[in-house]
Amino acid sequence: MNSEDPKPKIVISNSSRVRISDLGELLTYRFLIFLFVRKDFVAKFKQNILGPLWFVIQPLFTTLVFTVVFGGIAKIPTEGTPGPLFYMCGLCMWNYFSTNFTSNSTIFLTNAPLYSKVYFPRLSIPISNLVSNLIGFGVQFFLFCLFWIYYRYWSGLAVDISINWTAFLMPIYLGILGVLSLGIGMIFLRLLQNIEILHRCPLF
Repeated sequence: MNSEDPKPKIVISNSSRVRISDLGELLTYRFLIFLFVRKDFVAKFKQNILGPLWFVIQPLFTTLVFTVVFGGIAKIPTEGTPGPLFYMCGLCMWNYFSTNFTSNSTIFLTNAPLYSKVYFPRLSIPISNLVSNLIGFGVQFFLFCLFWIYYRYWSGLAVDISINWTAFLMPIYLGILGVLSLGIGMIFLRLLQNIEILHRCPLF
């Protein structure tokens, strides 16, 4: 009688803890995460009439509004920093956080049919959102760098806006910001599943 090797089995459990094996599973499905990133990025282009230009126009328009309202009308001081540069610096980080929070706070509800049909790590889609939103952040940060170069070398303003060593810590700040927005989005998603009125709450 021939003995057969037992077939490998995958046990799917309802565990509330994140284990090291779960993180390793994400590395196994890294190509799937890449597909989700490309799908999300292309979908953002198709949903906007302006396409890729929206990633440029949106931060410029928001910076203009903040400069007029807070700098021109409210007269809020920026400690000598040029207004457009000051507000664009803050908006780059805030837009990355808000887009992560908005997309991840409803991600399991909007992708429920996909989750019910096939198995893959549940964190694959939230992580792909963090990466795809990071591309949009890169575009806005590039605009910020152009503004900084202009005010630093060509504007003629006697303002010290030189870069110090803390600028090299920005990847760490982005990592913390991404994890924070993911965690708060998951908490809000849990509340969204339990409290019906939160379905009608406007997000950022």
